[in-house]
Amino acid sequence: MKKLTIGLISLCSLLASQFLAAQTPNTLPLESGDWKVFYSSFYSTDIPAKTAKEYKIVRDRYRGMLNISLQNIHQSTDPLNPISHTATITGTAINLVGQKFQLEFKQINEGKVIYYLSDFRFANEETLRFKLEVTPTGSTSIPLKFSNKFYAQ
Repeated sequence: MKKLTIGLISLCSLLASQFLAAQTPNTLPLESGDWKVFYSSFYSTDIPAKTAKEYKIVRDRYRGMLNISLQNIHQSTDPLNPISHTATITGTAINLVGQKFQLEFKQINEGKVIYYLSDFRFANEETLRFKLEVTPTGSTSIPLKFSNKFYAQ
């Protein structure tokens, strides 16, 4: 039980740091109607080994992760105590050659905070374009597009 608690704390810390990183000038949240979509990409090797094992996340120097979370701007007024919402997220990663890879998102619930994680493979110095559809439960779809260049870790 203690290992699970430590693992959850580690994962929460990582996801919280990714959540905050999504608010830097380079990756501000996408605002659409009543919604803010926070998004970030990072390396799977950034996740501590014990935490990755508990959540069945593959750590590899050629594997990245996407982290998506969603807030209703009318319900999440306290940035230190955000309220996340459920959504359906679909999307693809496309490299510069045009190869398309389907992304599968896994929902992670941590109290009031809900994150969606997806992993993907990349080649060293590869730029990937992400095309996502974020559909908040009971609302319309929000398109999200961004790109990032990845380096083998």
